[in-house]
Amino acid sequence: MMDRPRTYRVGWLKVVLLLSSVASFGMLLLAAYQENFTAEWRTHQQEFAHVLSVKATAANETSAPAGASVKASDYPIEIRQAFLPEWDKVDRCITCHVGIDNPAMQDQPQPLTAHPGDILQHHSADRYGCTICHQGQGRATDKEAAHGRVPFWDEPLLTGDFIQSTCTQCHHDEEVPQAPVLNRGRQLLSELGCVGCHKTGETLAAEKVGPQLDSVGSKVTRKWLHKWLADPGKYLPEHKMPQYPLPSGAIDGLAAFLMTARDDKIDNAPQPKGDYDTGADIYRESQCIVCHVTKLDYADNPVGGHIGPSLMKIGNKINQKWLVAFFQNPHSFLPHTKMPGYHFSKKEAINLSQFAIEEWTDYDLQDAEAEEPALPTGTPQQIALGKRLFAELDCAGCHELKGSPAKRDAPELTFIGSTPVHQLTFGDAKVPRTTPDFLYTKLKSPRSLHHKFELHPGEDPVDAIWENLRPKSLFSASQSLPDGAEGERLAWLLEQAKKAGVLEKQLALPSGTTAKQAHWLVWALNEVGALNPLKMPDFQPSDQDTEALAIALMSLSEVGAPSKRFDAPRRSKTVFDPKDEFGKLERHYRCLSCHKIRSSGELLASDLTYEGNRVNREWLYHYLNQPYSMRRMLTIAMPIFHFPDEESRLMSEYMANVFVDSDLGAAWKRNRDKADAGRGKTLFQAKGCMACHQVNGTGGDVGPSLTTQVPEFPHGTWVGDKLKGEWVYAWLENPQAILPDTIEPNLGLSDQEILDLTAFVLSLKNPQFQKKNNGDDKNNGDNNNGQVKK
Repeated sequence: MMDRPRTYRVGWLKVVLLLSSVASFGMLLLAAYQENFTAEWRTHQQEFAHVLSVKATAANETSAPAGASVKASDYPIEIRQAFLPEWDKVDRCITCHVGIDNPAMQDQPQPLTAHPGDILQHHSADRYGCTICHQGQGRATDKEAAHGRVPFWDEPLLTGDFIQSTCTQCHHDEEVPQAPVLNRGRQLLSELGCVGCHKTGETLAAEKVGPQLDSVGSKVTRKWLHKWLADPGKYLPEHKMPQYPLPSGAIDGLAAFLMTARDDKIDNAPQPKGDYDTGADIYRESQCIVCHVTKLDYADNPVGGHIGPSLMKIGNKINQKWLVAFFQNPHSFLPHTKMPGYHFSKKEAINLSQFAIEEWTDYDLQDAEAEEPALPTGTPQQIALGKRLFAELDCAGCHELKGSPAKRDAPELTFIGSTPVHQLTFGDAKVPRTTPDFLYTKLKSPRSLHHKFELHPGEDPVDAIWENLRPKSLFSASQSLPDGAEGERLAWLLEQAKKAGVLEKQLALPSGTTAKQAHWLVWALNEVGALNPLKMPDFQPSDQDTEALAIALMSLSEVGAPSKRFDAPRRSKTVFDPKDEFGKLERHYRCLSCHKIRSSGELLASDLTYEGNRVNREWLYHYLNQPYSMRRMLTIAMPIFHFPDEESRLMSEYMANVFVDSDLGAAWKRNRDKADAGRGKTLFQAKGCMACHQVNGTGGDVGPSLTTQVPEFPHGTWVGDKLKGEWVYAWLENPQAILPDTIEPNLGLSDQEILDLTAFVLSLKNPQFQKKNNGDDKNNGDNNNGQVKK
């Protein structure tokens, strides 16, 4: 009998395994098909090849742009990448952005377009790649992945001005080329005093951004101080004081404490009474409007400079006795102020203070405040509370106050730009979880990143609320929780919050269980931001300033160039800080507040670096004593300091001998005998110089007049009376080499044309002054280079 054939049952697991293998193989085939035939990057390259073909065809009829000679059939469709071993990066961005280095693609949309500007001339893609500057995920070829918009990638693509934040990997100067928003943000970090609370890894400047408070109690009224602390913007829209969300009890304590900082000498001085009109003359001579906002124009725009604080409403704020003392010696009150030291006598200081108090008082506000009840004198408890709050809020980070050192215990910002996103606290803010979004939101609206306090199961609600109430000095820093039943302790907490002005006085605990009451109290305190709020105040920056600050903070990163070969050459910066007699005078008159000398100072007035080459010293000597406006349309000039004669003589001689470059205009010194003023006059007219400069009342007002008339000035005021030939020659040869931001055009003159035009400019001398001085012109158009006449 034959055996029956044996049958085998196929197990269900084997079937599943077979089907899974087939599905996986199918998916691999599909992925291969998509990658090799339908991938987005292939479409971009095919379109790029087509554009090149069209441009190459057009090149047969017209002159083709550079790089447009490649035919479509010659262009391989393939993955392209930049291998950067020193940076440990592989960038495949150029797989899609195939036209970044082809000028012919400037008219194409993304991703085919050429890179804007001339950045690639100094940062070639094969050496620097793309993600070093732009971030993103360089190895990816899918758009979303390549742009870093995927989970767990901390460096998404930077867009717009945020790209400037990566420049500091290689550029370490204060001013980074072609990064104006980054530079503005770094300036704001300094101006707003961020380093007063945060460490940034940089040298901390000695100067505090806020005023010194050692005599603030003798300077302002308590009523003004209370309102200022509560809402600075309500008193003065143009302000730098940040807004702290403080309850009324905290403001009362701070104001009471600050009013104890007094100067007995000021308090005991007699009440001054000056003359308004005389003070107005001193104000105009002192040119206060150059540094201070003094009024609003018809469109409510501030009129005046922003170097110093606004003077509007100071009559509602300042004690006149304090103002008199300040005018006589501002540096004793504010050692780092940019305000010059004037030679005001006590009578002049009184008259100027009288003008200031009367001129800049808001009388409607004064009348309204007169009807308000006077604030009571601060109690010892309030003063002690204010002292604790001053320390807790680290007010000393911005303000000097004896006995109150700065703590700088805010989070360190040294590497904030490279902090992993998961370590940043976004709180309850509904913003994308990226570093740029975090920083922008933190700066624009700090409280929006607050995480509402919640009670956790098992913890004592009274202890938890008590430990997290802020400002801490209002509560747990000054007293202890009482014993008793939980309901009684919750009621005590509510009373303390109402007493401190944190909650409204009419509020009461709801009926029900203590758990319900605890959650209600948490809700009420969360609503006013009193539970675990962020300490950072609100600077209320504009959108533009917020972005600039965020970019500057993004640049604070531990990511840097892997080799010094990538570091941009540092530009030499010579700091001007002489320790001689001239240095003492410069510091007293704060010349660098308006003038640049070498790489120091501000360019609000003329650059003095080459002043010894530029003007003759006798003119300079007289100008220091009697300054005048050199442009017809401007009434603002250098302040009249009433220098003692020995000071003006020392300064003019010092600048004539020290502020010089022996090579500047050397060609004029060698060849001035070949110059012809007549040919220069013809050239002056032919080049259209009169469009910007005036001669004898005719011409434009863009540049300074060349024949300025100041009859009362004891020296000639025409350009030939004032300037030296060496400087005029160097200026005409290349104005931007002396002053990079000048609007004076470089006319591309030949050497002979520069000689002739220099001779003509120097021939423009005031005939009345020349007649008075017997027409002495022995220097062939140059000014007197001798000593100041005594």
